[in-house]
Amino acid sequence: MSIMQTVFFMALVLLVWRYGRPREWPTLAVCAFVLMAFVIAFVWWWIDKAVEGDLLIQFAPSHSLTAGDLLAVPALATAALVVVTAFAGRARDRSGR
Repeated sequence: MSIMQTVFFMALVLLVWRYGRPREWPTLAVCAFVLMAFVIAFVWWWIDKAVEGDLLIQFAPSHSLTAGDLLAVPALATAALVVVTAFAGRARDRSGR
């Protein structure tokens, strides 16, 4: 997981270095960044059996939320912030404020 997170956050650093604030990123870059976050989260939830950790919430006998599942949250939260920042900033720029 640490390799996936490193690649993800290095992509964030490179995009910020290249384009500046997320509202200045091309729409394709925002979409690619969000897609990468979802792929990382999906892959992590699929392969995290070795580091499941403590049981946090059990929904059903075969479905639960563990500490290992929460390792995908930083990528998803960062992607959500990028989307909000990118599109809220663009909407504000278009309204003339």
